[in-house]
Amino acid sequence: ANPVLINDKFVVAAAAWPHAEVVSIGVIFSSIGAALQTLSGAPQVLSAIAKDDALPFLSWLKPTQSEDDILKAVWFTWFLASLPTLSGNLDHITPLVTMFFLLMYAGINLSCFFLSYLKTPGFRPTFKHFHWSTSVFGFFLCLILVGLVVSGVTAITVLVLFFSLYAYSRRRSAKKEWGDVGNVLRYVIANRTLKDLAGSQFTDFHAKNWRPQILTIVDTDKCGNPANLQVLALASQLKAGGGGVHIVTSVMCRDEGIEKYDTCELVSHSETLLKQHMLTHNLGDGFAQVIATTEARSQAIWSAVVHGGLGPLSPNTILLSYPSERLAEGLMKDFCLTIRGIMNLKKAVLVFKASASYPPSREHHLTNKSTSSIDVWWIVHNGGLLLLLPYLLSQHELYHEIKLRIFAVTTKPTENPEHVRQSIIDHLSKVRIRAHVQVVDLSDTSIAQDMRETDSPVNTPSETRPNMHNVTVGEVFSEFSN
Repeated sequence: ANPVLINDKFVVAAAAWPHAEVVSIGVIFSSIGAALQTLSGAPQVLSAIAKDDALPFLSWLKPTQSEDDILKAVWFTWFLASLPTLSGNLDHITPLVTMFFLLMYAGINLSCFFLSYLKTPGFRPTFKHFHWSTSVFGFFLCLILVGLVVSGVTAITVLVLFFSLYAYSRRRSAKKEWGDVGNVLRYVIANRTLKDLAGSQFTDFHAKNWRPQILTIVDTDKCGNPANLQVLALASQLKAGGGGVHIVTSVMCRDEGIEKYDTCELVSHSETLLKQHMLTHNLGDGFAQVIATTEARSQAIWSAVVHGGLGPLSPNTILLSYPSERLAEGLMKDFCLTIRGIMNLKKAVLVFKASASYPPSREHHLTNKSTSSIDVWWIVHNGGLLLLLPYLLSQHELYHEIKLRIFAVTTKPTENPEHVRQSIIDHLSKVRIRAHVQVVDLSDTSIAQDMRETDSPVNTPSETRPNMHNVTVGEVFSEFSN
């Protein structure tokens, strides 16, 4: 009966042959063998854990003189094994040991399942008939045994200790030389998600789901030190509103390319500095890259725009700073060509002109918040980008509750300013953006015609051709009011 099996540990001795003491002798020798096996294997495992810094509080058990020096781990194992024997009853520690073994084998089976199912190249089991389904079966079997064999209180105690050690290891452990199945799982999920996103981008993508994926261009000096870092502050503030993937690119113009070792070293040094500045401006989750070029700066920036990102995670908004000082005619022409090329690539362009007093990204409040405002001069109706950007900016705590002012421009005498203003107010109410609207009449200027002109083909440089995709705000909202 079950009570007999629980209370009489040597019930089998009643059926032993030729004598009942055979069971006792077998138990003694079995216990000695298991103890010697544990005493030789456990210190090896404990020393390896300490050597890999998996649990930093065990670092004092690292081998000191040679790789085979595990004497400290042996003594520590002996001490841990001796403590339960002082209680006089090993049944007190048996459930805990059973739980740890079951959880260990459950973790091994779960890791084997993920590595096999996700087809990790580095997972190469020697048993040719291995299949991931056996690992799944072993994982659930261990969990079932945990619930059936061990008491609930003991199970909860061991699980709390287990997850506490796991959390401690994740938080405090150093960089390992062995792989992590979690990284494999995240990679496969990201890969499949990216493929699904790339497929749905051309079928059911809606403009309401659009978000700026910003490529920030940072200037550098000849030594590779990033300059005009206010542009990083703006990028960080825009990210607070829910921006997507963020890439920061620095371009260095040099006489020698990356075929020279010194140039590669300078690129690596500049990238390190750039990452440090990104951390300072709360852009640590972004991606940094430094490009060294012997050609015009515009060529390198266009290359970064075209090749940056991956599929649907490619940048759609380019943020660069306006030159802080007057440039030579050739450099200014290259800057204008840079903007023209980005526009031809159908990317949104943000040219940022900041002063040295521009508040950094870690600034939490403005001293003159009551009199400050975000002003938007809305000339071209570009689908609402000029409305989205100040909204994203207002989500940052620095600009929170700063009033938004929109100056809508009319370019024709036939456009009724009051009707345009009311149409814009109604539109802002629908998209849930609070702003003060003011209409500015520029019908006596050529701004509408100027913004519709684009460069002509190379063979006819003296001609211009109209770009009718650019429609003014006044033209659009005049139609709404009619």
